[in-house]
Amino acid sequence: MASPTISRERTLELEVVFLSAKQVRARYGGVSDMTVWRWSRDDELGFPQPIRINGRRFWSEQALSAWERHQSALQSPRPERGAAPSTSRRAAHVHQDTHAKFSAPKACLPQSGVE
Repeated sequence: MASPTISRERTLELEVVFLSAKQVRARYGGVSDMTVWRWSRDDELGFPQPIRINGRRFWSEQALSAWERHQSALQSPRPERGAAPSTSRRAAHVHQDTHAKFSAPKACLPQSGVE
């Protein structure tokens, strides 16, 4: 008599979590709704697209986490060993603007005497 074979199937259940626009704005430091709208329309940024349910927007938490990991990888490239750190154009521009804000021409400074 042959013994019956038992087959076990494993099912992988994924819980998909969706975040509302309010939760997404809070996740990124309280940005405005307009900022999230702009991010979703910027093809170069690659921000995840929402789904709409009854006119409300919801984002997959998994898609947002993947986008964050991708952005993190873009923000911190690893320099080659022994390579000097480079200054980006934007960083140099910001430095110049900051210096300009705090270095007023002498003509703009208040005079110490009474005219």
